[in-house]
Amino acid sequence: MKRIKKLISGITAKLIFTIIISLMISIIYIILIGNILTMYIIKNVNNVAPVIFNLFALIIILGSIICFIITFYVLVNKRVKYIMYLSQRVKNIANGSIGDTIEVIGNDEISELTKSINNMSRELKRMFDKERQEEKIKNDLIVGLAHDLKTPLTTLMGYLEILQNTNNNKEGENEKYINLAYNASHKIKKIIDDLFEFAKLNSVDFKLKKQEVNLATLVIQIAEEYKPIFQNKNLSLEYEIESYDINVNIDIEQFVRVMDNLISNALKYSDIGSSVYIKLFNKEKAELLIINQSKNLDCIDVDRIFQKFYKGDTSRGEGSSGLGLAIAKRIIELHGGQLKAIKEDNTLKIIIEI
Repeated sequence: MKRIKKLISGITAKLIFTIIISLMISIIYIILIGNILTMYIIKNVNNVAPVIFNLFALIIILGSIICFIITFYVLVNKRVKYIMYLSQRVKNIANGSIGDTIEVIGNDEISELTKSINNMSRELKRMFDKERQEEKIKNDLIVGLAHDLKTPLTTLMGYLEILQNTNNNKEGENEKYINLAYNASHKIKKIIDDLFEFAKLNSVDFKLKKQEVNLATLVIQIAEEYKPIFQNKNLSLEYEIESYDINVNIDIEQFVRVMDNLISNALKYSDIGSSVYIKLFNKEKAELLIINQSKNLDCIDVDRIFQKFYKGDTSRGEGSSGLGLAIAKRIIELHGGQLKAIKEDNTLKIIIEI
């Protein structure tokens, strides 16, 4: 409101100033022409009829009016054209050209108004883009969730139908179908848990519970817990720690979730008999690398690998929510760090900077 009042006051002051200048030029015109006509009348006083005198007076009055109009027009014409241009551009913005900006001319109240309109247009575009993006995210979540739930849910229903139809049951097969149904329901639960976790991490109310921890000790502990699992899959898990004196301020529970997701991903997509390496370096930030070997990296798009519901190898991603790496990236971003992937031949490097 104060800004609008200031704008109106400034425009009013400029208008009054323009009127005063036009009046002054008109008065100067009257004085100059009046003096000329007065000298003429004095010299020809006996020859000037009253009609001629009235005509001279009319010329002075009309001339002063015309002089005022021309002066006023010259002074305000440029600003009037700019205001008309401004009005047209504002109509364009109102009709859907959100984000368009208007050329700022001069350094007065109208130019300040133009800057405010530009800021409003950019802010509206940002808000609309954000709204569209949020709508797209919701649609992607619904489509992705429906797609990922369809397969295990169909499987679960199939096994339950077999169990329900006692005529088709053979001795000893009930337990088999019950286990298969349980596994299918477990996949559904995993997808739903990941979905809730992803939604929670993107909530404005979510807060990290940070505390200082020795990152080297934490990484070693996680790696040692996964070693037997890798051995059972005919894989090996090795770690290399550059410095044991790396203290970071993190949410331990959330960081462990990141490591679980990344290591599980390496376990799933590594070649049989190969090794997965975890390397920790002490640079400007702590840098953690998870490196695995796979002959199926051609189907992996490192530019999309952290997008929600992305699955590079769909045959291995069956039953996966496709949210694990997206959750990991979001957690690292909440810590002010970076999570990125580099693909080199048959090697995939996941890099955490935190």
